Amino acid sequence: MPDAPKDPPAAPSEPEAKPQESFYDAKFSIEALQHEPYESGFTWRTVIGAFFIAFVMLPGIIFMGLMIGQDMGTAADWVTIILFVELARRSFMTLRKQELYILKYTVSHLSHISGGVALGGGVFAFLVYNGYLRNSEAFHSFGIAYQTPDWFAPLGDLAYQTFTSPVWWPVIWVTVLSMVLSKLTQLSLGFLAYKITSDFEKLPFPLAPIHAEGAIALAESSQDKGDGKKTFRQYCFSVGVIAGGVFGLLYVAVPVLSQTFIGRSIQLLPIPFLDLTTQFERWLPAGTIGISLNLGLLLTGFVLPWRIVIGMFTTTMLFQIVLNPVFQRMGLLPGWAPGKGAIETQVSNTLDLYLSVGIGTALAVFLLGVYGIVKAVVSYRRKTAAAGGVQLDPSNIWKRDRERGDPPFWVPVVVWIAASTGYIFLCDRLINAGVPDGQRFSIWWLVSFAFFWTPINTYINARLSGIAGQHTGVPFVTEGAIFLSKFKSVSIWFAPLPIANYGGMADLLRETQLTRTRFTSLLKAELLIFPMLLIASFIFW
Repeated sequence: MPDAPKDPPAAPSEPEAKPQESFYDAKFSIEALQHEPYESGFTWRTVIGAFFIAFVMLPGIIFMGLMIGQDMGTAADWVTIILFVELARRSFMTLRKQELYILKYTVSHLSHISGGVALGGGVFAFLVYNGYLRNSEAFHSFGIAYQTPDWFAPLGDLAYQTFTSPVWWPVIWVTVLSMVLSKLTQLSLGFLAYKITSDFEKLPFPLAPIHAEGAIALAESSQDKGDGKKTFRQYCFSVGVIAGGVFGLLYVAVPVLSQTFIGRSIQLLPIPFLDLTTQFERWLPAGTIGISLNLGLLLTGFVLPWRIVIGMFTTTMLFQIVLNPVFQRMGLLPGWAPGKGAIETQVSNTLDLYLSVGIGTALAVFLLGVYGIVKAVVSYRRKTAAAGGVQLDPSNIWKRDRERGDPPFWVPVVVWIAASTGYIFLCDRLINAGVPDGQRFSIWWLVSFAFFWTPINTYINARLSGIAGQHTGVPFVTEGAIFLSKFKSVSIWFAPLPIANYGGMADLLRETQLTRTRFTSLLKAELLIFPMLLIASFIFW
């Protein structure tokens, strides 16, 4: 019998179309980029960007500081970066994320303004301020104008001479030398803090990915092929720019423009925050109640780990609203008085009670970190942390990642010791010049500043930033040490003491790692920034 006819083969089914991923369903993580190789971000494009900000935007920064005591904020950084991205696209070039990150690092250093001095424009801005300060009415009223050393600023009409005058040479020499020593200490000690907190302790640094995402988003924009497709980061960056512009218009532009044109500041949003302390002082004495409407703080809360946000909210509500009235009734907050706003209440409460609490908290963070390090080193074996299964290997502290651009471990140690030693001898020479032997400022105070407190303070802040994205500080350490030393000369108050906090360098290196930028790019950028800032600052001031 003939075979039954076979059914014709079924036509191959078309692959099921995948639904297009919406903006809200897009998944991205900066950790997905960590398989990429490290690349150098210091190129000729970075050099051109540095020249642009130094010789084009720096005069505007100086003008803003002189006129209103403010700078352009991060606007100068992003305006320069976006300008270079657009120029590159129109020149059929692409900018890598490493180049954009180093460009942002360079621009942010050149456009920096000192908050206390409220002047921008580099090194010579500080010298202008010092010259004004020594010849001010306040210095003459307190009788310290003639006791202030000449390496701080010239006195009288000499201060109004140009910086090429010999009277300014000692000031320039001391300022430049102290800045070089400070920068060497920052780079070396900051790298050591990064190795401990990031490579060994494996802390997450929750805010570092947010800062790195900007460079990555612009790099993706630079590589846009014109097909209309946008990445998730580009959408986020664009939405953030628009939201920030609208918020800045309501928060800053309206009050400034209204004050300029009608002589009365119209604040649509309270600046700096909505203060409700006096309204509730009858029921909550010494309680601090304020609502910040700053969009930046609100968005920061979205990117911090939720446990940290809940902890910060809980402790703030507990202490500022619940316990402060109890402490006031117990007599622990004697400095508070009815009618004080949130800022005045916070200052008085800090001086009465919370200053000591802050010192204890900082010491607790330091001791816990030291305990963890010592425990791991003594056992000298890999351990699993209680949370997250993070492997703790003490060898990661001195292990060198050549691809990342790590120097040998002994190099930052030697640089830190040498720079700190030079700092100590410089300060000793400046402070004790002409002081009799029995009245000299003990060099051991300077040694303790450089080799004890500065590394401790740096590690505390690097660890806090790695855990919660926050920084802390123990106030009046310098002032307390000066008073305890019973040193009488006023020169101690103007000397560049070797006491600082370099914990922020750990954040910077973590951001550099996330953008897959070699650490040597930062060093090259510093070698470019320092002389360029000196020259540009000298020209425009």
